[in-house]
Formats: sequence, C-alpha cells, structure tokens
Amino acid sequence: MKNFFKMTSFVRSLSALAVLMSFSLQAQELILPQITAPSALEEGTQRELSVAQIAELLPWAKESKSFLSDLLDQVQGLPTEQKIERLSQGIKQVVVESSTKHSELLMRYVLNRSLVVLEILNQETSDEFAGSADAKLRVLLSSIYFALKYYEVDLAFLTKKSALPFTSFGKDYFFFLHEINKSIFDASAQFAVQRLSLEFLQWDLYRDVNNTVNAPQIVKINNALKIYPKKSSSDRSAISYIQQMKKLIQQLNLNNLIAPINVIPGQNIKEIDSLKSKTDPEFRNNLTYPSYLNDSNGYCRAVSPIGKFEMSNYHESSKCAYAFAVDRVGYCRAVDVRGNLSMTDYYESTKCAAQYLVDKSGYCRAADMNGNLAMTDYFESSKCASKYLADKSGYCRAADAKGNLAMTDYYEAAKCASQYLVDKSGYCRAGDSKGNLAMTEYFESSKCANSFRVDRSGYCRASDSAGNLAMTDYYDSMKCSR
Repeated sequence: MKNFFKMTSFVRSLSALAVLMSFSLQAQELILPQITAPSALEEGTQRELSVAQIAELLPWAKESKSFLSDLLDQVQGLPTEQKIERLSQGIKQVVVESSTKHSELLMRYVLNRSLVVLEILNQETSDEFAGSADAKLRVLLSSIYFALKYYEVDLAFLTKKSALPFTSFGKDYFFFLHEINKSIFDASAQFAVQRLSLEFLQWDLYRDVNNTVNAPQIVKINNALKIYPKKSSSDRSAISYIQQMKKLIQQLNLNNLIAPINVIPGQNIKEIDSLKSKTDPEFRNNLTYPSYLNDSNGYCRAVSPIGKFEMSNYHESSKCAYAFAVDRVGYCRAVDVRGNLSMTDYYESTKCAAQYLVDKSGYCRAADMNGNLAMTDYFESSKCASKYLADKSGYCRAADAKGNLAMTDYYEAAKCASQYLVDKSGYCRAGDSKGNLAMTEYFESSKCANSFRVDRSGYCRASDSAGNLAMTDYYDSMKCSR
C-alpha cells in the first residue's frame, strides 16, 4: 500500500512538471509583434553608447538637472496659468536642446512624454471646467520630479555603462501616469491618457534587452490597442473603454508592483511634533528610532549604530514612517523622525488627513497639519463641513474651516439655516450665518415669524426680524392685534 501511495505521488509530480513545461513552452512560443514608438515621440532603442557619445551626454544630463531644479523654484508663488506656461516652456527647452542625439536618457523620455500628455489635455479639456488647469499643472510638476529621479539612473548608465532598465522604468512610468489620470475628470481626456499609458508600457517592455520575458504582456497590450480607437466618439464610449482597459491592466499582473514616484528630496516638514498624533499606529509600533531614516534623496535607509546610512539597498517607506505629510505635488508621503519625506511610496490621502479642506476647484480634500492638500482623492463635501453656507446661486453648500465652499454636492436648505428670512418675493427661506438665502426650498411662513403684521390688503402676515412680510400664508387677525 505504501508503494502504491509513493507511485501515486510520483505520477502526480510528473503531471505537475508536465503542466509547468507546457506553460513554459507556450511562453517561449509567443512571437513578439513588431512594435513602433508611439507617435510624437523621439525615443531611441540604442543598446550601447560609445565613449564619445557618453562624453556628450553627461554634461547635458547634469545641466538639465540643474535647469529643472531652478525652474521649480522660479514658479513658486505664480498663479496656476502662469505656472503651466512657464513649466511647459522650460520642459520644451530641455527637450529641444537635447535633440534626437540625446534620446537615450530616461530623464528625457519622461519630459518628452509630459508634453504629449499636456497636448492631450489641451485638446480634450477646457479650462472653464473645474480641475482642468490643476490636472495640467499636476502633469508638469510630477513629470519634472519623476525625471529628476531618473537622473540618477541615467548617471549610472553613462558612468558605469549599465543597461537601461526599460522594463522597470516602463512599469514605473505606467503606474505614475495611471495615478495622475485619476485626477483628470474629463472622460475623453482620461481615455486618451489611459490608452497612451498602455502604448508607452508596450514600447518600454518591447525595447528591453530581455523583451522575450515580457512577451505575454506585450502581446496582450498589442492586441488590445488594435481594438481601442485613438479617439473616443463620446463620453459614454470613453467610459466603456476605460472600464475595459482597467480589466486589461488587472490581467497584466502589474498592480502588485509599487510605483516609486519622486518628491522633493529632503523636504523639511514644519512642526513635525504636531504630526505625531496622526501617525499610523501600525507603522509607529514597527519604528525603532533611529534604525531607519530617509536619506537626502528621500530613500528610506537602515542606519548603523554609529549613525551612518547603509547604502547597499533601500527599504519600503513604512520602515521610516514616523508621521505622514503631503508633498508639493499633492501626494501623501511617509515622514521620518527628522521631518524628511520618503520618495519611494505614496499612500491614500486619508493617511495624511489631519483635517479636510476645499481646494480652489471646490473639491473636498484631505489636508495635513500644515494645510497641504492631498490631491489623489477627493471626498464627499460633508467631510469638509465646518459649517453650511449658501452660494451665490442659492444652493446650500458645505464650507470648510476657512469658509471655502465645496461645490460637488448641495444640501437641503435647512442645513444652512441659522435663521429664517423672507425674500423679495415674500417667500420664507433659510438664511445662513452671513444672511445669504438658500433658494432651493421655501418654508411655511411661521418659520420666519419674528412678529405678525397686517399687510396693505388687511391680511395678517408673519414678519421676519427685518420687518419683511411672508406672503405665502395669512393668519387670524388676532395674531396681529397682540
């Protein structure tokens, strides 16, 4: 009997091995389609550079890094529209000056692609709609920070002649663009950017030296792109295609990877002590100060007993998490005990939520202790509700602690009622604390009754605190004779 079970186990092992070999053969048999670079891109596929080419590229990379860092400082304090114009002009200058001979650097890829995404937003969205300008600014700022991160990779490539990591870069950039796309509210623009992100991913996976390893993903993306049109015919079709693309992304098995999106290295957070109470308890309990700290580039490193960083590898940002704060681009980041942000991961905005505030476009956002808004999510307006006020059109809105109105929802007029007043037409309305009337509903005149008075026609009416008569009801004359 024992021999029988041993034989059965052996047969099962052989069967499992045969299945694995079958899958392996199927993967090897996949033939890669011919992939061309997405339109509007000038990106090379060169594998090795000569000494002369490296000597030419290295100064450009360093100068571009310095230029981009200065550009970020120059736009501080400018209005959104001017920021967009200044940043786009600066990026164009870097890309144009690099020309095709410098097209082998990942930093340039990111900048070039940001201009393509910006052009899509210019074509598909209007600045008249809430959030459009913010989305454009977010693309440009995030792309510059992302490009600066890949400067380090380019430097290693040029000085050590290491191979460019197209697969990891492709997946990294895909998640980067995928997250940015969440803050784009126009359906046609969101579809176009999502389709473009798949084109970029396919191209990056294809040009890797070991692209056969990526064959299943490349083929799956290539087949899907043949079905998706380059431009959606309507918002309804755009939404339908977006849903299909989300299913495709799940099938690519990429969602288990973390997209390391860059922040300002070494940015100091003011009043770090006030952030302690907002630290996630799970992370707080795992922190053994000062075993892990963020280095000057924002990477979470182990710290030796003598206080030196161990530079051989970096850790997930949760190891360094002492608190959470929002970076300049609007991502929620882990903060170490010295107040430095980690650059390798970002978190859902609720991690940073010390308060909820309304942004310029009227969306309710999580905000850290310093008032910086996390822009990756927005919430129902009641989250921001410090009070309720009527807007210029007479809708009752949630207002944050600073008095900014959240415009995504409106509420029944009674929410705004700190008093009841009669409007010019004689209707009793809810009035907010500033005296603005909520016009979506009117109430029985008794709500406005500060007193009762007889009108010109001899009817007894309710009168509000300002002496205005409510004309929708009349009362027994005895009420007016008191």
